[in-house]
Amino acid sequence: MNKLPEKNIPATKNPKTFNIVCPAIIFANNLTDKLTGLRDNDGTKLHPTQKPEALIYRVIVSSSDPNAIVLDPFSGSGTTAAVCKKLGRRWIGIERNKDYVRIAERRLEEIDSPCSSSIHIKSTKRDQVRIPFGTLIERGLIGIGEKLYCSKKKNVAIVQADGTLQADKVNGSIHKIGAHYQGTESCNGWIYWHFLKNNSLYPIDKIRDQIKSGIDE
Repeated sequence: MNKLPEKNIPATKNPKTFNIVCPAIIFANNLTDKLTGLRDNDGTKLHPTQKPEALIYRVIVSSSDPNAIVLDPFSGSGTTAAVCKKLGRRWIGIERNKDYVRIAERRLEEIDSPCSSSIHIKSTKRDQVRIPFGTLIERGLIGIGEKLYCSKKKNVAIVQADGTLQADKVNGSIHKIGAHYQGTESCNGWIYWHFLKNNSLYPIDKIRDQIKSGIDE
């Protein structure tokens, strides 16, 4: 951990130099609490506006990659820096209160850097994309008015132009109508409903997979 002095620092071409508009302490690492937060022996929070690590975790995972640099200009007790270290991100924290800086330092010293294999989340466009049932209709892969069946061919629903299904005078999504037939609160319609091809039934999820495979290519 490196510290820079509490004074204004002129801008230069050196990427390790920072402009400070008010006295503050910058602490940074060169590496890429729990929900209740850090507390002292009396149970009092060490910082009045301390954020839960779980919240910061979600933000950092969804908006950065391993080895990215995360800036927290109001670092406080170092929650952002702590989460960054756990997730293999590099970080810069700015805090003017020396007591909070010391808390953050102790906190970071107790955290081990993760192995690279545990922080690289494999993700592809196929994993991220969401394909509505209506896309199958728009592409002509499922026809308007076509019948869909449950795996036992006992229950039948008619495909509507707006991407819904109609069955028993009830209109709704593939999930809602599937749940209606099963008498349950929820249903995975992609697996429940099947289309008929060459006298055989196939789950409509098979068509969705075809679309996803095309996105990966």
